Amino acid sequence: MSGQGNYWDLRLIGGWQLRRGERQPRVAARQQRLIAALALHGGQPFSSLADLLWPGVPGDQWRRSLRACLSLVTAELPGLVFVGLGRAGLAEGVQVDVHEVRRQVARSIGRGELLMENGSLETLRHGELLPGWEDGWVAAERQQWRCLRITVFERLARQLLAQGDTYGAVDAACAAVAIEAPRETAQQLVLRIQLAEGNQAEALESLRAFTAPLLAEFGASAPTLFSAARAEPFARLAEPAAALAEPAANSVEPAALLPQPALGLAEPAAGQPEQTG
Repeated sequence: MSGQGNYWDLRLIGGWQLRRGERQPRVAARQQRLIAALALHGGQPFSSLADLLWPGVPGDQWRRSLRACLSLVTAELPGLVFVGLGRAGLAEGVQVDVHEVRRQVARSIGRGELLMENGSLETLRHGELLPGWEDGWVAAERQQWRCLRITVFERLARQLLAQGDTYGAVDAACAAVAIEAPRETAQQLVLRIQLAEGNQAEALESLRAFTAPLLAEFGASAPTLFSAARAEPFARLAEPAAALAEPAANSVEPAALLPQPALGLAEPAAGQPEQTG
Protein backbone atom coordinates (compact mmCIF):
# COMPACT_ATOMS: atom_id res chain seq x y z
CA MET A 1 0.00 0.00 0.00
CA SER A 2 1.47 3.27 -1.11
CA GLY A 3 -0.29 5.71 1.21
CA GLN A 4 -0.32 8.23 -1.72
CA GLY A 5 -3.27 10.25 -3.04
CA ASN A 6 -6.40 11.30 -1.25
CA TYR A 7 -7.16 8.01 0.47
CA TRP A 8 -6.34 7.17 4.02
CA ASP A 9 -3.88 4.31 4.51
CA LEU A 10 -4.24 2.47 7.83
CA ARG A 11 -1.63 -0.02 8.98
CA LEU A 12 -2.25 -2.37 11.88
CA ILE A 13 0.48 -4.96 11.21
CA GLY A 14 3.58 -4.29 13.25
CA GLY A 15 1.95 -1.33 14.95
CA TRP A 16 -0.73 1.33 14.43
CA GLN A 17 -0.01 3.90 11.72
CA LEU A 18 -2.25 6.21 9.71
CA ARG A 19 -1.19 8.14 6.62
CA ARG A 20 -2.76 10.25 3.89
CA GLY A 21 -0.22 11.01 1.24
CA GLU A 22 2.71 12.58 3.04
CA ARG A 23 0.59 13.44 6.05
CA GLN A 24 0.96 11.25 9.13
CA PRO A 25 -1.26 12.77 11.83
CA ARG A 26 -0.85 12.17 15.53
CA VAL A 27 -3.83 10.29 16.93
CA ALA A 28 -4.61 9.75 20.60
CA ALA A 29 -4.80 6.19 21.95
CA ARG A 30 -8.59 6.23 22.42
CA GLN A 31 -9.15 7.33 18.82
CA GLN A 32 -6.64 4.74 17.59
CA ARG A 33 -8.65 1.99 19.25
CA LEU A 34 -11.90 3.22 17.76
CA ILE A 35 -10.40 3.35 14.26
CA ALA A 36 -8.78 -0.07 14.63
CA ALA A 37 -12.08 -1.59 15.83
CA LEU A 38 -13.89 -0.17 12.81
CA ALA A 39 -11.16 -1.48 10.50
CA LEU A 40 -11.22 -5.02 11.88
CA HIS A 41 -14.93 -5.38 12.61
CA GLY A 42 -16.43 -3.23 9.87
CA GLY A 43 -19.29 -0.80 10.37
CA GLN A 44 -20.91 -1.29 13.76
CA PRO A 45 -23.90 -0.01 15.74
CA PHE A 46 -22.87 2.30 18.54
CA SER A 47 -23.85 -0.30 21.14
CA SER A 48 -21.54 -2.92 19.59
CA LEU A 49 -18.66 -0.46 19.58
CA ALA A 50 -19.36 0.24 23.24
CA ASP A 51 -19.21 -3.47 24.06
CA LEU A 52 -15.79 -3.66 22.39
CA LEU A 53 -14.23 -0.45 23.64
CA TRP A 54 -15.99 0.24 26.94
CA PRO A 55 -17.17 -3.15 28.23
CA GLY A 56 -19.25 -2.94 31.38
CA VAL A 57 -19.53 0.85 31.27
CA PRO A 58 -23.08 2.21 31.84
CA GLY A 59 -24.93 3.46 28.78
CA ASP A 60 -24.82 7.17 29.53
CA GLN A 61 -21.04 7.04 30.10
CA TRP A 62 -20.11 5.09 26.95
CA ARG A 63 -22.40 7.29 24.86
CA ARG A 64 -20.53 10.39 26.03
CA SER A 65 -17.17 8.71 25.43
CA LEU A 66 -18.12 7.45 21.98
CA ARG A 67 -19.66 10.78 20.98
CA ALA A 68 -16.52 12.65 22.01
CA CYS A 69 -14.28 10.12 20.27
CA LEU A 70 -16.21 10.24 17.00
CA SER A 71 -16.35 14.03 17.09
CA LEU A 72 -12.56 14.24 17.37
CA VAL A 73 -12.01 11.73 14.56
CA THR A 74 -14.42 13.37 12.13
CA ALA A 75 -13.03 16.84 12.90
CA GLU A 76 -9.32 15.99 12.81
CA LEU A 77 -9.35 13.17 10.23
CA PRO A 78 -11.96 14.15 7.64
CA GLY A 79 -13.00 11.40 5.26
CA LEU A 80 -11.80 8.56 7.48
CA VAL A 81 -15.07 7.46 9.11
CA PHE A 82 -18.78 7.82 8.44
CA VAL A 83 -21.37 8.31 11.17
CA GLY A 84 -25.13 7.96 10.76
CA LEU A 85 -28.28 6.19 11.93
CA GLY A 86 -26.68 4.97 15.13
CA ARG A 87 -23.73 3.38 13.30
CA ALA A 88 -20.14 4.20 12.47
CA GLY A 89 -17.59 2.69 10.10
CA LEU A 90 -14.58 3.44 7.96
CA ALA A 91 -15.31 5.49 4.88
CA GLU A 92 -15.20 3.90 1.45
CA GLY A 93 -11.69 3.85 -0.03
CA VAL A 94 -9.78 3.62 3.24
CA GLN A 95 -6.93 1.15 2.69
CA VAL A 96 -6.18 -1.32 5.50
CA ASP A 97 -3.08 -3.49 5.31
CA VAL A 98 -4.68 -6.52 6.98
CA HIS A 99 -7.47 -6.61 4.41
CA GLU A 100 -5.06 -6.22 1.51
CA VAL A 101 -2.93 -9.18 2.62
CA ARG A 102 -6.04 -11.31 3.20
CA ARG A 103 -7.29 -10.47 -0.30
CA GLN A 104 -3.93 -11.51 -1.77
CA VAL A 105 -4.05 -14.81 0.09
CA ALA A 106 -7.64 -15.48 -1.04
CA ARG A 107 -6.83 -14.68 -4.68
CA SER A 108 -3.73 -16.85 -4.59
CA ILE A 109 -5.48 -19.85 -3.03
CA GLY A 110 -8.36 -19.41 -5.45
CA ARG A 111 -5.91 -19.92 -8.35
CA GLY A 112 -4.87 -23.24 -6.82
CA GLU A 113 -1.27 -22.18 -6.21
CA LEU A 114 0.10 -19.95 -3.49
CA LEU A 115 1.84 -17.08 -5.26
CA MET A 116 2.41 -14.14 -2.95
CA GLU A 117 4.35 -10.92 -3.39
CA ASN A 118 7.64 -10.96 -1.49
CA GLY A 119 6.57 -7.93 0.52
CA SER A 120 3.38 -9.66 1.62
CA LEU A 121 5.30 -12.81 2.58
CA GLU A 122 7.67 -10.75 4.71
CA THR A 123 4.68 -9.07 6.33
CA LEU A 124 3.21 -12.47 7.13
CA ARG A 125 6.55 -13.77 8.38
CA HIS A 126 7.29 -10.97 10.84
CA GLY A 127 4.11 -8.94 11.20
CA GLU A 128 2.22 -9.24 14.47
CA LEU A 129 -1.16 -7.53 14.61
CA LEU A 130 -1.21 -4.47 16.88
CA PRO A 131 1.65 -5.66 19.11
CA GLY A 132 1.43 -4.49 22.70
CA TRP A 133 -2.33 -3.91 22.67
CA GLU A 134 -3.88 -5.85 25.53
CA ASP A 135 -7.59 -5.40 24.72
CA GLY A 136 -9.56 -8.65 24.67
CA TRP A 137 -11.04 -8.01 21.22
CA VAL A 138 -7.55 -7.35 19.85
CA ALA A 139 -6.29 -10.66 21.24
CA ALA A 140 -9.04 -12.52 19.36
CA GLU A 141 -8.23 -10.71 16.11
CA ARG A 142 -4.51 -11.34 16.66
CA GLN A 143 -5.12 -15.08 16.98
CA GLN A 144 -7.06 -15.14 13.71
CA TRP A 145 -4.24 -13.25 12.02
CA ARG A 146 -1.67 -15.66 13.46
CA CYS A 147 -3.65 -18.64 12.13
CA LEU A 148 -3.68 -17.07 8.66
CA ARG A 149 0.09 -16.54 8.78
CA ILE A 150 0.74 -20.13 9.79
CA THR A 151 -1.66 -21.53 7.17
CA VAL A 152 0.05 -19.57 4.39
CA PHE A 153 3.52 -20.84 5.28
CA GLU A 154 2.36 -24.42 5.75
CA ARG A 155 0.66 -24.40 2.33
CA LEU A 156 3.72 -22.78 0.79
CA ALA A 157 6.01 -25.42 2.34
CA ARG A 158 3.89 -28.27 0.96
CA GLN A 159 3.74 -26.63 -2.46
CA LEU A 160 7.51 -26.07 -2.66
CA LEU A 161 8.24 -29.59 -1.41
CA ALA A 162 5.99 -31.04 -4.14
CA GLN A 163 7.95 -28.96 -6.67
CA GLY A 164 11.25 -30.34 -5.37
CA ASP A 165 12.40 -27.06 -3.79
CA THR A 166 13.41 -28.42 -0.40
CA TYR A 167 15.39 -25.29 0.51
CA GLY A 168 12.37 -23.03 0.02
CA ALA A 169 10.10 -25.61 1.64
CA VAL A 170 12.11 -25.84 4.85
CA ASP A 171 12.35 -22.04 5.02
CA ALA A 172 8.55 -21.76 4.77
CA ALA A 173 7.99 -24.57 7.30
CA CYS A 174 10.42 -22.97 9.75
CA ALA A 175 8.58 -19.67 9.33
CA ALA A 176 5.38 -21.43 10.44
CA VAL A 177 7.20 -22.95 13.42
CA ALA A 178 8.60 -19.53 14.38
CA ILE A 179 5.07 -18.12 14.53
CA GLU A 180 3.74 -20.92 16.73
CA ALA A 181 6.32 -23.49 17.82
CA PRO A 182 3.90 -25.97 19.50
CA ARG A 183 1.87 -26.45 16.30
CA GLU A 184 2.19 -30.11 15.31
CA THR A 185 1.40 -29.67 11.61
CA ALA A 186 4.25 -27.18 11.19
CA GLN A 187 6.65 -29.49 13.04
CA GLN A 188 5.51 -32.40 10.85
CA LEU A 189 6.40 -30.41 7.75
CA VAL A 190 9.88 -29.61 9.03
CA LEU A 191 10.53 -33.29 9.72
CA ARG A 192 9.09 -34.40 6.39
CA ILE A 193 11.37 -32.00 4.50
CA GLN A 194 14.45 -32.93 6.52
CA LEU A 195 13.80 -36.62 5.87
CA ALA A 196 13.21 -35.95 2.16
CA GLU A 197 16.68 -34.38 2.09
CA GLY A 198 18.14 -37.41 3.89
CA ASN A 199 19.00 -35.40 7.00
CA GLN A 200 18.14 -37.96 9.68
CA ALA A 201 20.37 -36.36 12.31
CA GLU A 202 18.78 -32.96 11.73
CA ALA A 203 15.31 -34.54 11.88
CA LEU A 204 16.22 -36.19 15.18
CA GLU A 205 17.34 -32.85 16.62
CA SER A 206 14.07 -31.27 15.49
CA LEU A 207 12.19 -34.12 17.16
CA ARG A 208 14.08 -33.64 20.41
CA ALA A 209 13.58 -29.87 20.33
CA PHE A 210 9.85 -30.33 19.94
CA THR A 211 9.40 -33.08 22.54
CA ALA A 212 11.64 -31.63 25.27
CA PRO A 213 9.23 -28.90 26.45
CA LEU A 214 6.28 -31.30 26.21
CA LEU A 215 8.04 -33.83 28.39
CA ALA A 216 9.16 -31.17 30.84
CA GLU A 217 5.58 -29.97 31.25
CA PHE A 218 3.58 -33.19 30.95
CA GLY A 219 6.08 -35.98 31.62
CA ALA A 220 4.69 -39.44 31.00
CA SER A 221 1.28 -37.97 30.22
CA ALA A 222 2.60 -35.99 27.27
CA PRO A 223 0.27 -36.23 24.26
CA THR A 224 1.15 -38.60 21.43
CA LEU A 225 3.61 -36.87 19.16
CA PHE A 226 2.34 -36.23 15.66
CA SER A 227 -0.65 -38.50 16.22
CA ALA A 228 -2.24 -37.22 13.02
CA ALA A 229 0.79 -38.34 11.02
CA ARG A 230 0.64 -42.08 11.63
CA ALA A 231 -0.20 -42.75 8.00
CA GLU A 232 2.75 -40.70 6.77
CA PRO A 233 5.95 -42.31 5.44
CA PHE A 234 7.75 -41.18 8.59
CA ALA A 235 5.13 -42.76 10.83
CA ARG A 236 7.75 -44.11 13.23
CA LEU A 237 8.41 -40.51 14.23
CA ALA A 238 4.89 -40.53 15.63
CA GLU A 239 5.72 -42.78 18.58
CA PRO A 240 4.54 -41.42 21.92
CA ALA A 241 6.69 -38.56 23.12
CA ALA A 242 6.88 -40.34 26.46
CA ALA A 243 9.16 -42.91 24.83
CA LEU A 244 11.88 -40.28 25.14
CA ALA A 245 11.14 -39.50 28.77
CA GLU A 246 12.56 -42.29 30.92
CA PRO A 247 15.78 -44.07 29.92
CA ALA A 248 15.55 -47.69 31.02
CA ALA A 249 16.73 -51.15 30.00
CA ASN A 250 13.85 -51.54 27.60
CA SER A 251 13.49 -47.85 26.64
CA VAL A 252 13.52 -46.67 23.03
CA GLU A 253 16.40 -44.44 22.03
CA PRO A 254 15.37 -41.31 20.09
CA ALA A 255 17.29 -42.51 17.02
CA ALA A 256 15.10 -45.61 16.94
CA LEU A 257 12.09 -43.41 16.26
CA LEU A 258 13.56 -42.36 12.93
CA PRO A 259 12.57 -44.43 9.91
CA GLN A 260 14.88 -46.97 8.28
CA PRO A 261 16.39 -46.82 5.71
CA ALA A 262 17.79 -43.30 5.88
CA LEU A 263 15.15 -41.52 3.81
CA GLY A 264 12.30 -43.46 5.41
CA LEU A 265 10.20 -42.96 2.28
CA ALA A 266 9.42 -46.60 1.40
CA GLU A 267 7.94 -49.56 3.23
CA PRO A 268 9.38 -53.08 2.68
CA ALA A 269 7.64 -54.91 -0.15
CA ALA A 270 5.36 -57.82 0.70
CA GLY A 271 7.40 -60.87 1.59
CA GLN A 272 10.64 -58.89 1.72
CA PRO A 273 12.54 -59.42 5.00
CA GLU A 274 13.05 -56.33 7.07
CA GLN A 275 16.62 -55.17 7.63
CA THR A 276 18.08 -55.92 11.01
CA GLY A 277 20.85 -54.57 13.13
